[in-house]
Amino acid sequence: MPFTKGDKNINRNGRPPKDLAISDLLRSESLEVDQDTGKTKRELMIKAVWDLALKDPPERWAVEFILDRTEGKPMQTQKVIDEQMPIIKGIDVT
Repeated sequence: MPFTKGDKNINRNGRPPKDLAISDLLRSESLEVDQDTGKTKRELMIKAVWDLALKDPPERWAVEFILDRTEGKPMQTQKVIDEQMPIIKGIDVT
């Protein structure tokens, strides 16, 4: 159905807003303050991860989680080989 100017069926208020995304809901929940400790849920969660990384023996995933977020993940490279592509001598495409 083509657009016609002045059509009564046009939604003049625009598209209704969507619900918040899961990341938005988690972020707002993580900023709530725990009544017992006075710390945010985010602070409590980070403390729990640190505790797991420092226990004996440490939880490997917790150590990697902390290092990835403080030092950054190491750069990864991948070599792609196309078996269908003919090899041309004298040309290096890597």
